[in-house]
Amino acid sequence: MDNASYHSVKKYQMPTMSWKKQRIIDWLECKGEIVIHPIVKIDLMKKVRKLKKQYEKYVIDEYAKDNHKIVLRLPPYHCELNPIELAWSSVKNYVRTHNNTFKLKNVLDLLKKRGGPCNTRNVD
Repeated sequence: MDNASYHSVKKYQMPTMSWKKQRIIDWLECKGEIVIHPIVKIDLMKKVRKLKKQYEKYVIDEYAKDNHKIVLRLPPYHCELNPIELAWSSVKNYVRTHNNTFKLKNVLDLLKKRGGPCNTRNVD
């Protein structure tokens, strides 16, 4: 799986410095942490960092685990490792070299002729 934002939706929202102090305290206490008052925000975030690994999970990874699958994430900026990128590269190159009119209808016709993804959808 690549690092598209829709593949990296977090299962749990993690506190950040932009959160109000009381919201961070509530989050920590909800996770079973004891917060002794008074406390400054930076110390609250240190407690959050200690718990981060335990709660920083992705929705898609948890779904895959529930279905006995493993998600293999591609390293950032290595699209050449993603097979769909190679297929799209071929399709885009075909359209680029055969496109004479630059009209959307003609591009769609080229995609259909090439056997691209638009030949299975009704695109008007």
